[in-house]
Amino acid sequence: MQRWRGRVDDSGKCNRAVLVSVAQFVPGVSLGRRPGADKDTKTLHRTLSKLGFKVDIHSDLSGDEIYQLFLKESRRPVKDCFLAVLSSHGDEGCVFGADGKPVQLCRLFSYFDNENMEKKAKVFLVQTFCTLLKEDGNRNLELTPIDPPLPPGGLQLPGQREVRWEERDAVPRHTPDQRSVPVR
Repeated sequence: MQRWRGRVDDSGKCNRAVLVSVAQFVPGVSLGRRPGADKDTKTLHRTLSKLGFKVDIHSDLSGDEIYQLFLKESRRPVKDCFLAVLSSHGDEGCVFGADGKPVQLCRLFSYFDNENMEKKAKVFLVQTFCTLLKEDGNRNLELTPIDPPLPPGGLQLPGQREVRWEERDAVPRHTPDQRSVPVR
């Protein structure tokens, strides 16, 4: 396994990681506190720093602040790799800011389709528990591929399809711990 040594190259560029964690929501938002989110963020910071990433942590940002942050980050130079971690409550295709407003993931991903990020590795890790599972308790849910794939402007590899939670009358074939990722 290749390990990136050092943070900065001769041009002043470095591999960067941005950690966005929403643990506490503003009063009036019906999303519960996320205990343990701060500990996860600290562990990720330590691990990514050891791997040579310059890590920036952002906590409890509103939906608009998350959009602004990612737009700004997409325009900054990077050595070889940009890594982002989004940790919050979420739903189909989005995470929620501290103000409860949804942040569309395909919009965030589209920011990185630019000249600055060309030929750079871009990794996005999204840690969330789908809120529709929590709202009504034990629903019968099943994962089904949805066509067409991502909306125009969304980043997508050839042959990749979006996977969405669908309600079904049958016993669920997938539990939240086995949630599928986009398939090829």
